[in-house]
Amino acid sequence: MADRPQGIINEQVVKSCDLLIGAFWTRLGTPTGLEDSGTVEEIKWFLKQARPVMLYYSDAPVPRSKIDTKQLDKLEEFKKSIRDKGIQEQYESVEDLKSKLSRHLTIVMRGMSVGTAVNAAVVKAAKDSTRTPASPAPAVVSSDEGEITFKEYTEKSFIILGNTKPFKDAIKELGGKWMKCSDGSYAWMFSKKKLETVAETLGVSPTLER
Repeated sequence: MADRPQGIINEQVVKSCDLLIGAFWTRLGTPTGLEDSGTVEEIKWFLKQARPVMLYYSDAPVPRSKIDTKQLDKLEEFKKSIRDKGIQEQYESVEDLKSKLSRHLTIVMRGMSVGTAVNAAVVKAAKDSTRTPASPAPAVVSSDEGEITFKEYTEKSFIILGNTKPFKDAIKELGGKWMKCSDGSYAWMFSKKKLETVAETLGVSPTLER
């Protein structure tokens, strides 16, 4: 299927590259006929060839008008499918991305001194270079801002209300998006499909306020 647009890109560009660096926000992309997006197709090819794959997921706030829950769900499903493959990191700002990418790239390039493949030790070293120990979550889910609750945001999504700071790492791991709400405040947003999982992680009832 080399006559496909993505197939042409693969032959003329992708296959001649030594490593792949990708960044995502809320969308996975457009189907190519073989995969859910051209980026997915390229990533899977690189992983199959054991070439370095470095993926970065933005935690920047998401305006309500830009939320596409189907795309967000597809992105989260893809992240899960390659969870233990390549180098994957969240980033909060352009400066944060620059810092993490610089550290990872330095380590990966050293590991690529011979050939284009990198071994597990190189990948682990790169991941460890930007990893910080996660803080344990408190047993009681309450604060001066009130207990944590869930509120319906759109037909297919909900937001978390209350003090979520102690759970920031866990919420990121579940795929939450930090977004600006219609009232100007900020909150973590999830697809309703994840209500049970989020509630179990935070230790609260999976009940939505409307």
